[in-house]
Amino acid sequence: LLGLKCYAVNTQIASVCAEYHFGKYRYTPDIVNIGLGVGIGSGVVSNSQLLYSRPQNLVGYIGHMLMPGNPYRCHQSSCNYKGCLEAYCGGENLKRIAMELHPNDQELHGAEKLDRAASEGNKKAIAILDQAASYNAIGIATMIQSYSPDVVIFSGSQVQEDGFLYKSTLRHLYDIIPQERRNFKVAITSLGKLQAARGAARLAFEHFFRSC
Repeated sequence: LLGLKCYAVNTQIASVCAEYHFGKYRYTPDIVNIGLGVGIGSGVVSNSQLLYSRPQNLVGYIGHMLMPGNPYRCHQSSCNYKGCLEAYCGGENLKRIAMELHPNDQELHGAEKLDRAASEGNKKAIAILDQAASYNAIGIATMIQSYSPDVVIFSGSQVQEDGFLYKSTLRHLYDIIPQERRNFKVAITSLGKLQAARGAARLAFEHFFRSC
């Protein structure tokens, strides 16, 4: 209506762009950003080039990888596969699974509640999150195998340095990755909640202003 240009990318592309330009490991040529939150996502910078995705044609995206043995179906209309990573590990799906398995345990009905309960030794919460961590690790290991990153950055509401899910995900990941392939760094984003916003601003600058 206003005739103004716009540019849209998903959160994970914006997030890894922010890491490349503003993060602790800025200008590192090969970066994978893993987002663990309401959904599960990833973005990739390969050889200092941001990898772009298009709707229905995702590049470097972890959330809808199929996990062996995962019985849950993804509710996203663009996916609808049975067994994708996000169908189990996304924050809303973890809540749904906990409510399905343990309908009377209110203290487990939410991703944050699950993490807190697991950290306190709740066996039901540990079982749910340890399975999520093993699925996360398979997806992340596949990204490492595919893109050989120098650094893997974690972000999102499910990522807490002392959190059960984050620590369990790393434990499962290192169980998968052989010692000689562990030539990458792992870190939690230093950009906080503004990570994706800073990446989006950088992309807007590149597309609308840098050529001026």
